[in-house]
Amino acid sequence: MSHDEWIADFNKCLDAWDGKYIITSPDVDGILSACLLADKHGAKLAGIYTTRYLILFDGYGAKEAKNALWLDHDISEEGVQCMGQHLVDHSELDTLSKRGKNSFNPNNYYGQTWKKSFRAAKLKEGERDKYPYATIHFLMAGMGIPSPPKHTKHFHLLAHADGSWATCVDYKVNTMNWKKTMFGETQVVVNILNSGYVHNPTNYEGHSSMVDELIELGIAKRSSRVKPTTLIPQNWRKLQGKQSISYRKNSDPQEWLNNFNGILSYISSHTKWQIDLPKKVTSMDKGLVLALTNKGDVSDGNFDKFMYSEGIFSHAITDNSTMRFTKHLRITEDKIVSYEKIPISNTLFEFS
Repeated sequence: MSHDEWIADFNKCLDAWDGKYIITSPDVDGILSACLLADKHGAKLAGIYTTRYLILFDGYGAKEAKNALWLDHDISEEGVQCMGQHLVDHSELDTLSKRGKNSFNPNNYYGQTWKKSFRAAKLKEGERDKYPYATIHFLMAGMGIPSPPKHTKHFHLLAHADGSWATCVDYKVNTMNWKKTMFGETQVVVNILNSGYVHNPTNYEGHSSMVDELIELGIAKRSSRVKPTTLIPQNWRKLQGKQSISYRKNSDPQEWLNNFNGILSYISSHTKWQIDLPKKVTSMDKGLVLALTNKGDVSDGNFDKFMYSEGIFSHAITDNSTMRFTKHLRITEDKIVSYEKIPISNTLFEFS
């Protein structure tokens, strides 16, 4: 099996997209992914999806959201294309018929399911768990984008996306198996992450400086893990997490956009991937986020039926016992139907 056989399926997704609009996640991986596609395709950032809030910018509405490519997300809405890397299959019997055609996800492509996942620390050579890298890594590989020079902010941002640098320490068997499966020796970032990235003092100096700058701009300080692993060097443990700038209930949307644009501008400037900064939040819709806490609550072969009966808009299996999903959010060609619409001030906001 060739390590690049998946690229044909990946290209079906890009080719089916009109290249005009993007909706992405408000974290380092999502922002990197948006900057890359904006730079290479001239796409506009129409909005952000947090899995609870759909935040649209600059007068974009249902039509643009419906036709956008949703990055770093796995959307379960007919007619919506997405590229993500969350675990989405309950069992091998799923067809995900509610999912938009030509969407791409490496877990889905390679048949990675809930029952076959969350064993990464106990894997044997040749076994595979859920995809361990970020969306930006397969985007770069699929589009033939070369890795930036080592020790640059651009390189450290790619290492930081979704905490990939830490995953490559904790789950070496899985990261190496996926490297062999999808990237071979073509992706310098992925190769270096698996070859002692955290043991190079120059990497620590540059990576920690970058994280400090992201925190100063408003990235959440929280760690991604409750219990840091002892495999990660002591000085690196404080760099775990520090990924997102999620919208919080009752925050002023325009103040949130100011912080978001600061991080968007930072990432764009260090990658040289150009993207237009949104000027104003013009609509916000809230979905209802719920959790399925036992995969046995849905029998094998009935997950597609469950998705329709619950009206799932997006979902992700987040650990061995939990699938989080969003419902009461739906997009037609002319309107967004949601659990709650958040009132937006008419005051014009300009980012500078």
